[in-house]
Amino acid sequence: MKYSNKKIIGVLGGMGPSATIRFYQTIIEKCQKSGLKDNHHYPHILIYNLPAPDIINDQKNKDLTLEMIKDGLRKLESSGVNFIVIPCNTVHIFINELRKCVNVPIVSIIEETLKETENDKNIIVLGSKTTIENNLYGLPGIEMSHIIKKIIAGENTAQDKRFVINTINNSEADGIILGCTELPLIVDEKDVDIPIFNSLDILAKSALKRIIKTSKTNNG
Repeated sequence: MKYSNKKIIGVLGGMGPSATIRFYQTIIEKCQKSGLKDNHHYPHILIYNLPAPDIINDQKNKDLTLEMIKDGLRKLESSGVNFIVIPCNTVHIFINELRKCVNVPIVSIIEETLKETENDKNIIVLGSKTTIENNLYGLPGIEMSHIIKKIIAGENTAQDKRFVINTINNSEADGIILGCTELPLIVDEKDVDIPIFNSLDILAKSALKRIIKTSKTNNG
């Protein structure tokens, strides 16, 4: 697989920081699996780590968070990125407003994940209170804010992992969307009996698809 040496992936990260690290790692691992070996073959990626107030449990900081995200997007746009991804499900409550504030495309983690599940039925979303209450996926959901906040703080335990695994295995769903990018930090498909749709992994895959070099684009 070859990737464009002209296109730049913009990543608005920091929500939370560990999920942003995992997102970057996921992109690099996918590149390695595609056969890349040398530094100059890897994609251009610009990450802006934004320490915005979290809106996982409530939206009291909603206005401040929105303005900070807009500012971060504008910084990425002014740096010359070709498109932007935000590896955080919860802040996609703002997606319509965010797309109006910049002229480069914003690839939605929600939209990309739903594409992966469009042929499946009985799907349940695990996510933050804000994600579930705002019905971002338009699917039944289970709120996991107490676990998510512990992951962000680096305070999660083996018991928390077991809680998530049991929730998934007891859900009676045909598939589970990990609708918070913190959740893949403690559980993956090897841990459970039900197919998982990892929104972080899906977003990384979608970002790379947008910079694949084809014969039509030459070096672009």
